Amino acid sequence: MSGVRGSMSTLTHDISRALAVPEVRAAYERHRPAASRAVEAWRDGSDRNVLAFRRSLERTDDLDAADKVVTHLSKDTSDIVLLGIGGSSLGAQAIAQLAFWGTPAYRPAAGKPRLHIIDNLDGVTFERF
Repeated sequence: MSGVRGSMSTLTHDISRALAVPEVRAAYERHRPAASRAVEAWRDGSDRNVLAFRRSLERTDDLDAADKVVTHLSKDTSDIVLLGIGGSSLGAQAIAQLAFWGTPAYRPAAGKPRLHIIDNLDGVTFERF
């Protein structure tokens, strides 16, 4: 996984391309103080639920299998559509946003499929899609 070094506590990601978009930069600056406080609470928290969740993020034994699935699903594919209802798509959205999905800076890499996450399965949503 590009940008991941060691445990999740050292996760890094280059956001310079996204921050070049004025609207994204403004939102980033507006929310940075609250986000910094949340990260500090995450790192220093002793709540047993937070600790259990942090430990689960450090698990990496499933990444090779996941990479094989991604490679298989991406082969000769122009678009990947994920359907979710309610909160079932939120995890995928959060991970996708690490690559700027859903932001003005989102551009799939050359030759890679576009990602569409549809979390409302009504007819109007499908017409727009």
